Amino acid sequence: MSGLRIFAFALSILQLTCAFDATLLGSMPYALIHRQFAPAKTTPCCMDMLGSGVCRSLYQRNQEGFVVACRQNADFSFLQCCNTCHFYEDEPLMRGRNSTELYNLDVYNLLLHVSEEHENCFDRHSSHFCRTFLAKEERWSQRQVTCTHAALAFRICRKTCGYCSSWSSLATVEYDSSKAKDMKQCSKLF
Repeated sequence: MSGLRIFAFALSILQLTCAFDATLLGSMPYALIHRQFAPAKTTPCCMDMLGSGVCRSLYQRNQEGFVVACRQNADFSFLQCCNTCHFYEDEPLMRGRNSTELYNLDVYNLLLHVSEEHENCFDRHSSHFCRTFLAKEERWSQRQVTCTHAALAFRICRKTCGYCSSWSSLATVEYDSSKAKDMKQCSKLF
């Protein structure tokens, strides 16, 4: 039996014989956690959580500052003013790109590209907090909110829930600009 098969066999025995308590969960690698539990997978809806009027007003007041926020701040770009950042057809905002290209470029730069210069993939809470959130254990066991609720999960446990890629884990969400615009195909924020 190869080393990998022995490891897989031992892991399956471990999964069958022990409940995942917080100490075991805290020491598991992200890839294993993602196989065992359900991180986010569906493209989050791209809407303006601040409201379209507010986002467009912010854009009109300070176009350059708004564009910088869209291109450099993942929370702003994909939650607070996602629709205006990516699908509001105005040349200073679009910079010669169509909305699909712009959305895909921001996904790559802010969520999927792993770089030594910028760490865009992180959890705002501790590893223990986010791993129990993903596994729906402890304080999360009786709650309905999960990693699929992008408005919360993207902000508090972006890495653990699979919304971005890092040196230790790959994003599990498949970002698609056409799905992000279609409320029937995207993952609701709330």
